[in-house]
Amino acid sequence: ITLLNGQGGSIEQTYAYLDPKSALNWYTLSNHSAYATQYRENMPLRPLAAKILQSAGQPTIDFIALGAGDGKQEVRLLLQLLELASERGTRAKADISLYLLDISQPLLSEAYRHASESLTGQNGVTVWAVQGNFHHLPRYTQLHYAPQRAHRRRLVTMFGYTLGNLDNEPSFFRHCLVGFAPGDMLL
Repeated sequence: ITLLNGQGGSIEQTYAYLDPKSALNWYTLSNHSAYATQYRENMPLRPLAAKILQSAGQPTIDFIALGAGDGKQEVRLLLQLLELASERGTRAKADISLYLLDISQPLLSEAYRHASESLTGQNGVTVWAVQGNFHHLPRYTQLHYAPQRAHRRRLVTMFGYTLGNLDNEPSFFRHCLVGFAPGDMLL
């Protein structure tokens, strides 16, 4: 309140999504055909999926979507991963956990609904919704290393210019991604 009533300052971008009206405005803009054509459909998801699969070696991945928004890009990428794994006849059965993490309850609900509907019938895929602030990522222990999950690779995504909204990228990488291991991927 002091900041808003004061002479200046800035409010961290994350807080805009706490307001349901702001979340609806973002959802409306990002699903407008001109925006979707320019920013979503042009993303080279198939080559990215190929690189991820090449690096991971098998489709045994914890896919962690930070600031998932409506989850559409993450789901498109995951479907590309599954398609490529199937085409390549990967010996290992797909075992992918998609963690959608967003601070906005309305956006997270939409992302979870979209992912659940789009991934119905995809064996080996589990979808999780985690309402939280990715600036506090180390607090979400379910996303971090555990001996029984040592064989799993983690893929962290920040789509939709989420990275550009950070106040201090080096600090975010140093402090928020501290629990990730060599071989984990950031996209």
